[in-house]
Amino acid sequence: QSRPVLTHELADFKTPYMMTKSALERVLRERCMQTAADEAAIPRMLRDYASLQKTRAKAEMPPEVLEPLMAFRGDTRWCFSAQERLAQKVEALDVAMDAIEEAGDDKEL
Repeated sequence: QSRPVLTHELADFKTPYMMTKSALERVLRERCMQTAADEAAIPRMLRDYASLQKTRAKAEMPPEVLEPLMAFRGDTRWCFSAQERLAQKVEALDVAMDAIEEAGDDKEL
């Protein structure tokens, strides 16, 4: 028994913006596009679509955008997950506090 898979059933969209954009793009490509000029106009149409503009402002940035920026900045330990990033910061803070305590112990001797 196999059933049909819905358009975005297997997709991993985290924000409504991405799902709406993908669905609109698919509808435009499958139902409305007839010429190369139509195809060239699709990105502009999606960019100017009013409901997408509202949801785009609320959407999170995808990791594909942030990871290269973090690498350019020199961050070697960076994670897009907020929980993992917080754990990394706490661990780095613990290491810094240990170094401060060791430096304080060295001065007392």
